[in-house]
Amino acid sequence: MTYPLWDRKFRHSIRPDGHEGFLIPYHDYLEPTGNADEDAVRRDRLREIAVIPELSQTAALSFAGELGTADVALSTLVKCLDVVRKIREHGVSKGPWERREEWLNQRIAETWKERGAFPGTGAALEALGMRLGTSLVLELFSRGSIKPADDPWPVLDSLLCGATPPKQAYVADLKAVAPLWASMPDQRRSLLKLLSRFDVSPAQALRWFDPAKRKSATRALVDERAILENPYRMAETDLGDPDDHPVSLGVVDRGLMPDSTIAAAHPVPEPSAVGSLLDPKQRAVTPECSHRQFVNRLKTYRMLPT
Repeated sequence: MTYPLWDRKFRHSIRPDGHEGFLIPYHDYLEPTGNADEDAVRRDRLREIAVIPELSQTAALSFAGELGTADVALSTLVKCLDVVRKIREHGVSKGPWERREEWLNQRIAETWKERGAFPGTGAALEALGMRLGTSLVLELFSRGSIKPADDPWPVLDSLLCGATPPKQAYVADLKAVAPLWASMPDQRRSLLKLLSRFDVSPAQALRWFDPAKRKSATRALVDERAILENPYRMAETDLGDPDDHPVSLGVVDRGLMPDSTIAAAHPVPEPSAVGSLLDPKQRAVTPECSHRQFVNRLKTYRMLPT
């Protein structure tokens, strides 16, 4: 091989008249129209059709990034849907954009099913102290013991209470955390289960489950009761650490406002549930959440008409 791997050429099968997949038509916006004012307007509108990932998801979408999670896919698909709507609104580029909206809507629905209601279960187990928590959850999924649409906690509870794990390698780890699980107060257990509803990393889960780590990594004191009563406090106060991003607003949104099918099967329990469109939990939990962004979030999660 005489050239680096990253220099390899590749092609795609997406065509201008197709709707199963699409290219963002930057070139159409940059094509001169003969009208300087119109050209300037189109260049300004380029910003509106750029798909910019959440800060915490940049690494997953970067060169050499590994397989992204369903939450990364959901966030990206929703942003793409917003872009397609903008392209239709601008009327600059021809194409079956309405059919592409429908295609994206189908992909979003599929990804919600893949994500399920508890994408952070492995991270939550590791926050509890189980060394191979994420591996255990993946093993249970691969064997069909837990399906994406299931609540994993009944199965995990049985394992933590002495049931035979899928592999012998997990026996010692389960025995190590079993006494802690058995003696855990209801509020602590509720916090752990709440954290499993968010696509958080093991470091983020530990930071929010461990009171000492939480105290040193937040911009304000937040106790367990405050988190349970308003999980958006995580997005408001988390400072992250040198190796890990803070919990983002989108992560909390997707945990508390999932697809209607997921929400019906596994409703968020009180006091964490978002009760109405005007629930104060949804409001200005982060400085960057302006009223306009708040309304856009509700539209994104199909809580208001677009």
